[in-house]
Amino acid sequence: MRVVACVAVLCLSLVLTGSVVASPKYEALERFQVQQTWASIRGQYGKVWPLLHPRYQRVTTRAFWEACQRKRAQKRAGVEWISVKSTGAYKDWVTRPLLGWIPVVVIGIEVKFRDRGTTQTVRETHYWTPDTHGEFAALWDPATYRAYKAHRCPSS
Repeated sequence: MRVVACVAVLCLSLVLTGSVVASPKYEALERFQVQQTWASIRGQYGKVWPLLHPRYQRVTTRAFWEACQRKRAQKRAGVEWISVKSTGAYKDWVTRPLLGWIPVVVIGIEVKFRDRGTTQTVRETHYWTPDTHGEFAALWDPATYRAYKAHRCPSS
């Protein structure tokens, strides 16, 4: 009986924390994420860096971060970018380095591209946390944080 009750509570908590967000504010954040993904693809790093959480900006320099972005872009030279779209948003809580357990809006992104004649689709997950001014700041995943903290470019 306890196991059934625990499973029911866990399922209910997952449903409540992972519920799809239908707020105009979050729909705007989804559109914004699509714009920022295109900016990153196009090498417009000046539009992307300021959105990174301020604590993460202090982990590395903007110059080193941009060098890593350019290195990543070189690996994708010749790729034809077809589309970027949001696949949805939901509220959740995550643990992140320097920030601890925090509320986030999770944005799913689907990117279609053609590489060497083959069309592929990649799905990415992006995390945004509200700041004290009602705006949102972008977060790194833990592996990206560890790479920059060690003054290395992330592998992805």
